[in-house]
Amino acid sequence: MTTTSVNSEKDKVNAKRQHSGKLGDFSEEYNGKLAKILVLNQPLFIGKIIDVRPYWIKFENSDGKTIYINKAYILTIELIGVKP
Repeated sequence: MTTTSVNSEKDKVNAKRQHSGKLGDFSEEYNGKLAKILVLNQPLFIGKIIDVRPYWIKFENSDGKTIYINKAYILTIELIGVKP
């Protein structure tokens, strides 16, 4: 596969994401919600998800401190107070 064909495939994927308005990671389900986030080699974060980007989550913990979490290191996100 050539570099040109790889780039054109990435462009197609990006165009689909922009068209759908979704990141493909269920972020629309947890953005703005209270949650517990388990991050690799870190203590459990408990607080509110403030914003979601393709690679980052902006999170406010229970002390009001803003934390930016890279999604690559997230093991689980558990919503608080949401019924299945």
